[in-house]
Amino acid sequence: DLAADLEAASGRFGRIAKLLLTLEEGSLLRRVLRDDAAPFLFGALEYEARVGRCHLETRHVNTSFRAYVTDPGRFKMPVPISSHDTVSLIHASHRIALLLDSVVPIAAGLAESGVSDTLASALTATSRQVVLRLQDDSAFLRDIFGCLRSAHAHALDGGGLPARPPPDSP
Repeated sequence: DLAADLEAASGRFGRIAKLLLTLEEGSLLRRVLRDDAAPFLFGALEYEARVGRCHLETRHVNTSFRAYVTDPGRFKMPVPISSHDTVSLIHASHRIALLLDSVVPIAAGLAESGVSDTLASALTATSRQVVLRLQDDSAFLRDIFGCLRSAHAHALDGGGLPARPPPDSP
């Protein structure tokens, strides 16, 4: 009986999370995609009825969204970004893209609502903010251009990519 109650409550959390997204309110979307709230949003969406029926976990398909967004190994930073706010924006854009590409298509009612347009606009705005912040980060620009110069010099010294094999003759 307790298990049935927990399952019913989980389904309600999924519906609430879906309703939050269908409100299409930008400030609310930014809030639920912050570092402290996103795991709860994605976890609740896992229990939305249609998403739960599509729950698959293989090496190539994963609908365990909470585990996906909280896995620190998913975010690679070859050049350090010193601003925590910029890193948080990058994470938020990643979460928006996950919602847009993976959650919305399988969550009943979300694909038909205007959520996709709202998420696409939010992704564009967030990506623009990331670019503007990185543009103002002189240490990041110095490091990234240093890496590019180093890679270019390495390629000129013969350590570049291997030559392309000749095309196969018919």
